Amino acid sequence: GLAFYNTGFYYSSSNWENDALYFNNKLRAKLFIKSAKRTAQKQWSIQAEDYIGLLDSIVFYGGIYDNKDAAALIGEIFSAAKIPFEIDHTLYGKTVSGHIPYGTCRQALMQVAFAIMAVVDTSNSEVVKIYPLSQNVSQTIPLSRIMQGQNFVDKEIVTGVELTAHSYRKAKEPQRKHEVDDNAIGNGIFVKLSSPAHSFTITNGEIVESGANYAIINANKGCVLKYWLYEHNTVVKSKTNPLVLAGTLENVVEIKNATLVSQDNVDKVLDSCYNYITGTKQVNLKIVENSYKGHKEVNVGDRI
Repeated sequence: GLAFYNTGFYYSSSNWENDALYFNNKLRAKLFIKSAKRTAQKQWSIQAEDYIGLLDSIVFYGGIYDNKDAAALIGEIFSAAKIPFEIDHTLYGKTVSGHIPYGTCRQALMQVAFAIMAVVDTSNSEVVKIYPLSQNVSQTIPLSRIMQGQNFVDKEIVTGVELTAHSYRKAKEPQRKHEVDDNAIGNGIFVKLSSPAHSFTITNGEIVESGANYAIINANKGCVLKYWLYEHNTVVKSKTNPLVLAGTLENVVEIKNATLVSQDNVDKVLDSCYNYITGTKQVNLKIVENSYKGHKEVNVGDRI
């Protein structure tokens, strides 16, 4: 492994692909090295990624969901990626409805986590942790822990938040079709759809597998894949900042593409987004993180 004992950081590694980063003898991150370059006799330049980076390189086919158990859906995403995870017990029983487009496992996980107001965290752990986003302030950082050189960014006041709720219903008209070019016929043809669909039929071919966003077919000459789209409807919910003064320029934050936000959860998600967006200012600073001296550590998702 590579060691940096003078700073308290060190790598522990049995190979170049699976590493762990430690600080003060405590695991900080499970890492996977993408590249390593020796720049001096005792110095290396390393590029690495955590489990979230791996999720970004694995395809998830997505689908249409109706009151789908969120924990089970998260399990399907991690199963596709073959990545270990654990879900906080308070998230069990939550359901989601809507659409996950064809994309990466990371994009799919982001949709689910946003819809159930959860944090996805890889810090200080051998697995990916999913737990509720806290609405409470976890601790106050005293001046004794704040180092010099901090700066604050005070952006213009947010006057409101708008969140789009999505719903999907099977449409009966019009029927769409995908004609396979005779030069592209064969087995195992993957057809990716730009909009979610249902009720696939085929002529001069065979449907091997299908989902809302795709179909895998065996195609002969003159093959035509037919299907119907889902009807996609949206409703916009909004929340206005009551502290806005008369004459303040309108600054509304719009969240449109969270496609697992439905009429069932839109109000709770809107409240969470509003509290986060209107209550956050950007602060850049360094703090002393020596937990062994009695300081409480700052974790991902904490409000401080």
